[in-house]
Amino acid sequence: MKNLLDSAGIATVFLGNDLTIKRFTPRITRVINLMTVDLGRPITDISVNLRYEDLTRDISQVLENLETLETQVQTHGGQWYLMRISPYRTADNFIDGVVVAFTNVDVIKGMERQMQGALAYAEGVLNSMQDPLLVLDAGARVVSANRSLHHLLRLGAQQVNGADLYALAHGVFDQPELRARLGEVITSGQSLSNFVIDLSVPQQGARKMKAEANPVFGQDGQFALTLFKMEDVTELLRRAAEHGEDLNG
Repeated sequence: MKNLLDSAGIATVFLGNDLTIKRFTPRITRVINLMTVDLGRPITDISVNLRYEDLTRDISQVLENLETLETQVQTHGGQWYLMRISPYRTADNFIDGVVVAFTNVDVIKGMERQMQGALAYAEGVLNSMQDPLLVLDAGARVVSANRSLHHLLRLGAQQVNGADLYALAHGVFDQPELRARLGEVITSGQSLSNFVIDLSVPQQGARKMKAEANPVFGQDGQFALTLFKMEDVTELLRRAAEHGEDLNG
């Protein structure tokens, strides 16, 4: 078992029920400052290279309730690990301490930071647009929306993100023709433009909105999201009607 754990490259330490060190793998030294002479010593006597003060508490908790505990921890050098504390059962099902394993997740954390940065950039771009805009998934649920949309519907981001488009603001978008047109965009990937809808806007009443919808494709070229944008053309259409203009021409 020792050879198997060593070859797996996972930083692991085995502790007895009294929290004394029974054995460990070489990579544990990146997280806990252990040497061979530390075998038999309590883990509480050892210097831990973690920005985490609850290690002893967590180990005791696992010994008490016999439930595995997982959490992300960071070393003083800035590396991230997934820490997993599990009760150690012998072949005859006797609890003989705990196993504390640390898996390096630096790559995953780096990807998370990149994704968060990309999302923040995308959100900034959306919020820079003056017209209300939503990003929809294949089920017409809202992935994201800009401030203009929040202001238009008098709704916060928590009320909008993740919601069914047709359930927003008491069903303001739940219109048969709009459903059909957006459904075509989602299923066929074809854009929608110059489509005017009547929208009952909170505190503003009925407004004429020019709706546009464009598919957004992923890196694999597959349809992923729909960008749904609206422009208030109420006054434009009113003035055109007063002057007898045909804007559809």
